[in-house]
Amino acid sequence: MYDAIFDIRLSLDGDLVLDGGDVAVTSGLDWYRREANKRLRSGADWAHHPSLGANLASYVGLSNTSQTGQMIKDACLRSLSVDAIHFPAHLDVQVVPTSFHDLHTIVTLSAQGKRNVVGHVLLDFVGGRIDPVEDLGPRDDPVVASPYTIPDNQYLKRLRK
Repeated sequence: MYDAIFDIRLSLDGDLVLDGGDVAVTSGLDWYRREANKRLRSGADWAHHPSLGANLASYVGLSNTSQTGQMIKDACLRSLSVDAIHFPAHLDVQVVPTSFHDLHTIVTLSAQGKRNVVGHVLLDFVGGRIDPVEDLGPRDDPVVASPYTIPDNQYLKRLRK
């Protein structure tokens, strides 16, 4: 998925990545990870596309409440959906408060039976930091429950007669 798209590769901090003295190129899921990270960490500072950034810095100083979390989730979904770059995959954004002052924003794409974390940033409400969190890579959704089998129990058999 996204293998037909090529772009200059950026690190999670937004720096150019070099490959043998030349500018590195990226495509596929790595391209989407870089694009999502760029949008999550930028504000309305794109001259030609002011709606692309999630502008998470505007939430610094607010209380870490469920209402703030919902506003952040909506801003991230809006930023990543404005031009539908995630299609045909399903996009999901989760906000997870980890302390009174910190909130993790995790973006996943689900497609072709796999769910991949494509964006993960830590927002510090007090210090104003928006730090990328490196993810370990693609994961398969775990099996939540196995099919139920009736145990071989003499008391249960008596009730079924």
